[in-house]
Formats: sequence, structure tokens, C-alpha cells
Amino acid sequence: MVSVVEAIYWIIISVLLVVGIVGVVYSAMTKCPNGHIVTNSKAEFCQKCGAKLKIFCPNGHKAEYEDKFCPKCGAKINEKKDEKKEEEK
Repeated sequence: MVSVVEAIYWIIISVLLVVGIVGVVYSAMTKCPNGHIVTNSKAEFCQKCGAKLKIFCPNGHKAEYEDKFCPKCGAKINEKKDEKKEEEK
């Protein structure tokens, strides 16, 4: 027979495993500049607000809007237009 302590231990381990998997999946999701979760990995625009999702590094490689550096060559990605407008205010 399994003791109560062992049962609680396995319940806690199971919950932590599920939470960890959900956290990894959530962090891997793409978000648009307005914070909407994008479910289609091939989408170029947000399905909720129409914001552009793909941008390009100075060398012409595709990058995600959230990237600060190009995933292919490491070049710094220029500031976004919205960020520049907020700094001017």
C-alpha cells in the first residue's frame, strides 16, 4: 500500500510537471506587439488586431517582433516605431 505521504508526494510532482509543461508551451508562443497570443506560427499578422508580426534585421533575415537580435546572424534589430514614438513624448 502507498502511504498518504507518498500519495501527496506524487500528486505534487504531477502538478509541478503539468505546470512546467504549460509554462514552456506558453513561453514558446509568439505574441504580437499589442500582447495578443498568436496561434498560427506561419502568420505574418496578428489575428486579433492585424499588427505585423515579422520584421527584418539589417541583413534582411526574418525575425519575430519581440527579438532584440537576429536569430540567424545576431545583428541588433532596430528599435520599433512604437518605441521611438513613446520616447519622443
